[in-house]
Amino acid sequence: CIREGYGIWTFIDPDCILPHNLARHCLFAQNIGENKALAMKAFSEAIIMSDNPPCVEKAYNTNIFSTEHIQSFISDISSSTLVVDTSASIAVSRFLCHILSSSTRCVSLFMNPSGTALIMLAEDADRTIKLDTLEMQYYSLLTNSSDLTQHLKNEKHVVYSSSCRNASLTYSQDNVSIFSGICSKEIKKLENADEAIIKIWTIDEND
Repeated sequence: CIREGYGIWTFIDPDCILPHNLARHCLFAQNIGENKALAMKAFSEAIIMSDNPPCVEKAYNTNIFSTEHIQSFISDISSSTLVVDTSASIAVSRFLCHILSSSTRCVSLFMNPSGTALIMLAEDADRTIKLDTLEMQYYSLLTNSSDLTQHLKNEKHVVYSSSCRNASLTYSQDNVSIFSGICSKEIKKLENADEAIIKIWTIDEND
């Protein structure tokens, strides 16, 4: 989206770049140890050097649940046209759609554990159907569709530290690149689609 000059963005991320992130992240080795949101703001400004308007207006090195910044988040979201959640966190999507966003539409984009599918849950423009309702419908699809029986299966984990969150999923970078392009296109298409949407794209690894 930034390479196409689309949108004025705010990044929120408390994470820092770790060496194993570089396999599927657009940042570089010199960014290891830096906060992702701040590093991505600098990365974006190096692509589109414009202050009027800036492609990335703000970057928060903090958790979305930060009590210190909650009023800023609410204000930023209320003045935005769309909230894009790529955290793959149920807690984050719940907090976004029920606490932080009042009238601003939310969309959640994430991959399945094996990295073979992309899922989009997009609220309707009036927010009568929120992310948590869409999530339940997504689970219903998984339960009732014979084509999705292996959708949540994954056995490829890589241990990268001794912390309690020391396992990372192994994804194909080919798939990540394909799905990133789809995400970018679908975000733009939401401007002209007012209804709530659930979409699942799947790559057949045998093709």
